Order: sequence, then C-alpha cells, then structure tokens
Amino acid sequence: MSRAAVTVIVDRLTAAGLVVRETSPTDRRVKLVNLIPKVWQVLGLHYRPAGQRVLGVADDMSAADVERLTENLRAISDAISPAS
Repeated sequence: MSRAAVTVIVDRLTAAGLVVRETSPTDRRVKLVNLIPKVWQVLGLHYRPAGQRVLGVADDMSAADVERLTENLRAISDAISPAS
C-alpha cells in the first residue's frame, strides 16, 4: 500500500471514531494509530472464543506436537513478515 492510501484509511477510521492518532513519545515525527477501547472490547467478543478453541486443541496435543506447531507457525510468520 502506498503511504497516501494508508493515510486515507486512517483518516476514515479516525472520522468514524474507531482510532485515535497520537504522537510517538520517542519521535515527534511519528504518529501512532491506536484503536479506541470500545473497538478492543468488540474485537475481544469476536476473537476470544476462537482463541479459547485454539487453546483447547493445544491442550490435547503432546508437548512434542506443540513444539512442532510452534516452530511451523514461527516459520510461517517469518515468511510473511516484511524483511528487516
């Protein structure tokens, strides 16, 4: 995405009252975009049950399977993360 496209999206989210822009405490040139608390609550209502189901699956796995899953998820995360 271009910087302009991100700005338009953040402008719309700000206008809708879903996010707030804040100045970085360490760099005045940087603007941080944070969800308002109400949005976090709504997201929690939607995602918490799924997270609990995932944890339930992990509870039934052996330690070796959990370790293998963790390694695979880390590899996937690394593969889709931007290069540093």
